[in-house]
Amino acid sequence: MSLGLPEDTPIMARINGLVRLVYVGELYNTYMVGGESSIEVLSLDPSDYRVTFTRILDASRGRVDSIYTIDFIGGYFRAPESQRVVVIDDYGRLIAKSVGSLKRGDILVSFVKLRSRKMINVISEPKSSKVKIPPYIVCWSHEWYDISSTSFKKHRELNYSLEDEHRKLSVKCYEDQLRVSEAIWSSRLLGYPSKLSSRGLKKCSVSVISGMKARDMGEKLPTKPLHKLKNIMRRYARSAYVEHIYSHMRRSSVSKRIYRLVVAHLLCGGIPLGFEGYTMLTFKNIVKLALGDIVMVKVTGYRRGDYIGYVYSFKTSNGFIFAGIYPILFRF
Repeated sequence: MSLGLPEDTPIMARINGLVRLVYVGELYNTYMVGGESSIEVLSLDPSDYRVTFTRILDASRGRVDSIYTIDFIGGYFRAPESQRVVVIDDYGRLIAKSVGSLKRGDILVSFVKLRSRKMINVISEPKSSKVKIPPYIVCWSHEWYDISSTSFKKHRELNYSLEDEHRKLSVKCYEDQLRVSEAIWSSRLLGYPSKLSSRGLKKCSVSVISGMKARDMGEKLPTKPLHKLKNIMRRYARSAYVEHIYSHMRRSSVSKRIYRLVVAHLLCGGIPLGFEGYTMLTFKNIVKLALGDIVMVKVTGYRRGDYIGYVYSFKTSNGFIFAGIYPILFRF
């Protein structure tokens, strides 16, 4: 297991069937010691980049004397130098880096879900996104391909719809840091981009709960994997959405909505069957990025400071855990 997370790091757990946000120190000391509770934590399925719960198999704690604070657009997290955090590489893969090796511009992983009216206290399992492609870019002469980790599975329909809503913001401010984290996690599980802000002594969760343009605020994906396929996109007929990518080639990210439409174009025949190696690897990964639940957050700075206290590690069935004031994916 990696070295661990500070005791005041928020984490979403399902404890004996009840979903709640707790600090990792509380999770370990109250629920793990004695081993009588059934505990799962919010995680990610690496086969399709979908948010899910995973069972905790083991836990441990240790002491450290220093810790890093990593700042990113939207928030920050704290962790020891050797703790591993997940980043998206140039090929769209999820790889683990030590916190001490992070640099400005690295792309961390958070999540966003489809919009739902469900309240967080009744969520028993995150719902998988159902993606629909608008009819004006559907290529009816082609079969669709569901990209799995091992093979292509043909199916006939893949649709994506966008709602036309007016912009609306939700701002919730608290003195209790855990309540702010709970508001951010809840908003993102319900599908609304959320950011951390300050108002005097209070911390606030700012969420875009409607509005097509505004909701792109926190739903970004990296362009580098698409750049790896630029020769393929250049060779074949391009849709307006691929042209949009080419008009912003210097950008490090584009909205998830545009990303999905570009992938829809590629699924319509932009990449013919038969390509192997990194081309096909990248293609499979960008499909998972576009149709999965994750979004990117970019590292903007880091600093090292003294720390006196415990850090906690959790071994899970798939090795991934979301944690932090603003949920970030860690590797254990």
